[in-house]
Amino acid sequence: MQIVNIDEYRIYITDTSDKDVDSLLWTYHRCEQIHSDIVYVREEGEGFIKHQADAIVSNRMNTKIAIRVADCSPIALMWKKYFAVVHAWWRWLKSWIILKTIHILKAKGEQDIRLFVWPNIKSCCYTVWPEFTTYFDKKYLIARWSKLYLDMIEIIKDVATDALISSENIIIDPACTYCGKRHFSYRRGDRDQTILLALEKIF
Repeated sequence: MQIVNIDEYRIYITDTSDKDVDSLLWTYHRCEQIHSDIVYVREEGEGFIKHQADAIVSNRMNTKIAIRVADCSPIALMWKKYFAVVHAWWRWLKSWIILKTIHILKAKGEQDIRLFVWPNIKSCCYTVWPEFTTYFDKKYLIARWSKLYLDMIEIIKDVATDALISSENIIIDPACTYCGKRHFSYRRGDRDQTILLALEKIF
């Protein structure tokens, strides 16, 4: 497991050495992910109810909020008080689940938000279908060897920039889940394993 400390936050990201994710982080809180654009907000003092949602916003210290991904984009957002995790599937990139989460954080008073994208399937490997040309601007699609590839990272960067997150606050892990060796990948055949991203405010 990779553990990264950033200011008052701690980020956990599992890798292929973690065979039983549930036993590793038994204190984490996550929603029933349904590949949606729903954001669940959990305030300090409120009990955690397992909603159907694909993003969680919280301000409770020493409580891990988490999402699972296969090859989708696991995103952490944070600044002073509120923080969030987002499961960004391609369809909800199109429907701007990231933008919705950023708007909620800003409505809570968070301005200089940091956005981290942890390992996902990159444009080197993310083959998609021809109909994706009707879903996304052509600048996010790469034609190569008679195949079409989607660049989720460029979409995320543009959404964050449009939401006025500065470029120095957008941090991308370069690892690709499909062609890399450290993380599980559904498309590579890891059908029973997923990556878990957890975020915790520690002080």
